Amino acid sequence: MTLFSPPQTNYTNYYEQGAFDLTWRYNMFMSFTYILLIVAGAIVNSQVTFLGFLCWLTPISSLLMLRLLKRYEFVAYAQVILGSIVTGLILNLNLVHFHVVEIVFMMITVLYAFLTLRRKIGMISLLIQIFWIALFAMSSDVQHESPALSSKIALLIALIVALSLFGFLIIEFLQLRKTTEGRFVEINRNLTEVNHLVNSQSQEKTVMLKEIHHRVKNNLQVISSLLRLQSYEIEEEASRVHFQDAINRVSAMALIHEKMYQNENLSQIDLKNYIESLALDLVQTHARDILIKLDISSEIKELGNDSLVPVALILNELMTNSLKHAFVGKREGLIEVAIMKAERPEYFSFVYKDGGEWKSSPKGNSFGLELIATLTEQLDGEVSRSYDNGTRYEFILKNLK
Repeated sequence: MTLFSPPQTNYTNYYEQGAFDLTWRYNMFMSFTYILLIVAGAIVNSQVTFLGFLCWLTPISSLLMLRLLKRYEFVAYAQVILGSIVTGLILNLNLVHFHVVEIVFMMITVLYAFLTLRRKIGMISLLIQIFWIALFAMSSDVQHESPALSSKIALLIALIVALSLFGFLIIEFLQLRKTTEGRFVEINRNLTEVNHLVNSQSQEKTVMLKEIHHRVKNNLQVISSLLRLQSYEIEEEASRVHFQDAINRVSAMALIHEKMYQNENLSQIDLKNYIESLALDLVQTHARDILIKLDISSEIKELGNDSLVPVALILNELMTNSLKHAFVGKREGLIEVAIMKAERPEYFSFVYKDGGEWKSSPKGNSFGLELIATLTEQLDGEVSRSYDNGTRYEFILKNLK
């Protein structure tokens, strides 16, 4: 870093860093060009020379403050305030005869305020300068004298300085905008590359996860097929029934992985669609000779995977029992499933009802009921059961994410 280079700062915002660099370069430029202003003042009188010297001290002290503080706000506010007040006083006190220079310096102050301190401060500075100019225009003490040659030379030098500063600010602003745009283009290019990389990795992981779900589903179906083949060798009807129940439980879990494989979002499965598919599979397995109507509704779009498997197994047990025992001797039946939001946050209501007539109540110590109780406890839930016009279960379960 050279003596004339802006010091390092902690700004992370490109606008703030650009405003700091602009303030630094602006004061560095002024520290050299104001020497010409001092020369112009020396041509006119010592009073103007003193004013030029004071003006030269402003950028010098500002550069020291910028290097020490590494912040531009204090320097920018100080220069805008001084520029808004001093130029107006010089104009209205009639300290010099070439007022066009003062007006140019007013414009420089307003432009600098807009570029560094943004619109609000820029508008305040503009209104102050308009006030000074209006006050000068209404003054009756303005003298119109024909300036001497020396004053004309001083006017030329002062105008060169003022217009140089004005042009410098415009050039710096355009350069700052070009640099900032270039940085944003570079950042956007980098973000595009990162986004492409993330999308590629996400697609690879999605394909991999789908393949995993597909293989798990196939493995579960293989297990189900092996159990079914094994059941053909069992002579006892009761044992064969137990095998079929185990097959149905495996199939219920296999269906979850099948839905995940088919779904675009692997972490979410349409709950109503899944329950309908599972219910239809169970009806086709256990009630081929009975017309079973299904009434399935759900206020909840998805369940967490940790809740979906227990709910699927509970539904499997309930429907299997209903299809085996509730519609014996009937040609048709109705099974209703409703999932609703519960009053407690993070909980949901799972209602199951069949319209059948049970010849006998389910055994209290059966494996199916024990499994239902275990799964309910797993979901931190509770269950109530009634036998009015069929069997009705109502579960209050927690939706585990």
